[in-house]
Amino acid sequence: MNSSLTVKQKRYAEKHHNLVLEFLDNKRLPQNEYYDVVIFGYFEAVQRYLKNKALREKFDFKVIAFRKMKDSLSSEYRMLNRQKRKGTLLSLDADDDMKYTLYDEVAAFNSVAEWLKTEELLWELSEILPPNVMEVIRLRILGYSPWEISHELKIPPPDVHELLRSAQGAALSVCAA
Repeated sequence: MNSSLTVKQKRYAEKHHNLVLEFLDNKRLPQNEYYDVVIFGYFEAVQRYLKNKALREKFDFKVIAFRKMKDSLSSEYRMLNRQKRKGTLLSLDADDDMKYTLYDEVAAFNSVAEWLKTEELLWELSEILPPNVMEVIRLRILGYSPWEISHELKIPPPDVHELLRSAQGAALSVCAA
């Protein structure tokens, strides 16, 4: 999307700005930490909504705004959880104040290989599973409990468990192939 808002888009964004605060309140996120994260998703929602007549006819702006802000939040969480942001200072021979040595980390290469296998499995699953199942998997990977997934996606808890079981069965069939 274009990075700057038109005058019409600015007015629309100002008029509906309360949705940003409502989103943060619904997610119980502190404004001082997450406002800057979700506001860009909100601006993207304003641009898309005003440029796309079919979107305006089909959805209320709040739905689009919440979806885009949620996407921005997910991107932020993914970025923060990347391995490069969780590095550990290593030395070949650690002093007393250092806990890890490079020798200790050689074993971590196995965990990287496991991570790559997981990424490949998720890619293959995304090609055979419907988007709603992949969304449940994504939330589970982010650490949501089945109850939280149920609440987030507004589906009954038994349906969440069933979707997780179907994902597990699909994963087993992919691994067996």
